[in-house]
Amino acid sequence: MLPFKNITNVAKPGLSRVAKPHTSQGNRDHAEVFPTKVPVSNKENRSQPASAVPPYISAKSWAVASGTTGGLLFGRNYSIRREVASLTKIMTCYTVLELAKRWNMDMETTLASVSRQAAFINGTRADFRFGDKLSIWDLLHAMMLPSGNDAALCFAEFFGQLLFRAANPAFDKYAQMATKFPCKYFINEMNVNAKMLGLEHTTFANPHGLANTNNKSTAEDLGKLCAAAMKVPKFRQVISCREYDCQGFNIKGQPKKFRWTNTQKLLWEGFNGVKTGVTPHAGPCLASSYEADGVHLIIILLSSKNMEARWSETHALKNWAKKRLCDVSPLS
Repeated sequence: MLPFKNITNVAKPGLSRVAKPHTSQGNRDHAEVFPTKVPVSNKENRSQPASAVPPYISAKSWAVASGTTGGLLFGRNYSIRREVASLTKIMTCYTVLELAKRWNMDMETTLASVSRQAAFINGTRADFRFGDKLSIWDLLHAMMLPSGNDAALCFAEFFGQLLFRAANPAFDKYAQMATKFPCKYFINEMNVNAKMLGLEHTTFANPHGLANTNNKSTAEDLGKLCAAAMKVPKFRQVISCREYDCQGFNIKGQPKKFRWTNTQKLLWEGFNGVKTGVTPHAGPCLASSYEADGVHLIIILLSSKNMEARWSETHALKNWAKKRLCDVSPLS
């Protein structure tokens, strides 16, 4: 135990798929059942039952997965690898919680400091300044609610150093080696977790999701990840939080208050998670969890037409999927 208290395949373009939850590693097409063609004309639309035709979705890739099993239920272009922007932070959060559990870390009393690199990172931020200190528990909210890239980098640096020390106990006197490139140890742990969860088409290259051609996943893989993460009670607690207030410390050790609001607007509309994301390369992305009336759906949108389309299209897929599942078979 570490001394924490001393450390201040690709779907065809014209097809929408309906698949049973699966765990096989073989050809993805073999798992398909109830294929339904997306209509290209009004005449073709009239030839199918209304419930079999998915709504128009602008996202280049989308998937609806079982929140219970993570298995794919419906989707289009669900196995195409794309940059996923801040949906990356779902794995960052999951990895932090797994490491904290492994090391019996008290997340409410263990503090991490904000480095210069984290304080000046681009993109969405939790508005930290160099030298700020917060608990790991508060940092999780800073990362998942306002989508703080600064918080995500804090995690990679902090846990990267701990992973280095845990893997190299005989090199304590060279522990500073890890401070030069600590993130690579944490990112490696993210990729190890991806393999363990069966995310066959996912690779992580950073903890925040800023543009990187090696930081990619698929709508199907993200459905699996969200389903697995939602089984972790503390993950659920963080990502379902609409607003969060806490107190940390500035570089002088003086108390400093923070307040964040969740960017996942669907929390106010019957959903219970999980994460928004957008970069110029990834486009607007959204992962959502809906759980009601014995149904738990994970809905993934990658590269939507615009920011606002994510909300309405997620609602449309939720409503359609519930109706489709009732027509075909109950969701187990």
